[in-house]
Order: sequence, then structure tokens, then C-alpha cells
Amino acid sequence: MLCFLQKECRIRNDDHWLLLNHKRLWIWRCKLLVVELLNILKEFWITSYKTDRIAFYLEVFSVAVTVWGSALLTFTSPGPDMRLVFPLYLLGSTTLAYASYRRRIIWTCVLASWFTIMNVIGNFRVF
Repeated sequence: MLCFLQKECRIRNDDHWLLLNHKRLWIWRCKLLVVELLNILKEFWITSYKTDRIAFYLEVFSVAVTVWGSALLTFTSPGPDMRLVFPLYLLGSTTLAYASYRRRIIWTCVLASWFTIMNVIGNFRVF
């Protein structure tokens, strides 16, 4: 009995090995794509680290603190304790603004500076 794919592709039962080889080739190509993407990501991280190590560590810290604040905001909603969230966001936005300034990335620096100003205002209102 022919399966749907065999009917669509007009593959006979004795041509089943073609279908298997086609699946293996597809899986092999997917593995190569994943490996290539991981190599590109690794090269990106290494380049970022080598160009400015201080900015790299500031960005890592900024991401970690901001993700932590975001998780607090998400998992304690609808009534989050903003006394914990605002200081974390302030640390994250300040370190990102400085890292962006060091790397000379103007629009990221402007956005992170805006977030820093908003978080300072938020901290004054909460405390």
C-alpha cells in the first residue's frame, strides 16, 4: 500500500529507498545549518568580547539584571513589588547605556539612557 507522500510524489514501493535517502539528506542539511548558525553566534560573541571586554561584561550584567527584573515583574503580577523591579531595571539600563556609549552605538545608548531616566523617576516615586 502506498502512503500519501508516495502517491503525491508518484513513488513506487520499490523506490522506497529514495524516500529514505531524501529524509536522511534533509536531516543532514538541517544539522549543517544548525552547526553553521552556532559557529556564526560563537564568532559574534568572540568578536564582541575582543573589541571591548569592559563593554561586553557590562552588557552581560545588564541582560542578566534586566531579565531578573522582568521575571519578577511577570511572575508577581498583577501586584508586583516595584521596590525590587525598579532598582534592577535601573542597574540594567544604566550599565547598558554606558556599554553602548563605550561601543559608540548611538541609538541603543539613547534608548538605554531614556530607560535610565524613566527608572530614576520610577525609583523616586516608589521610594
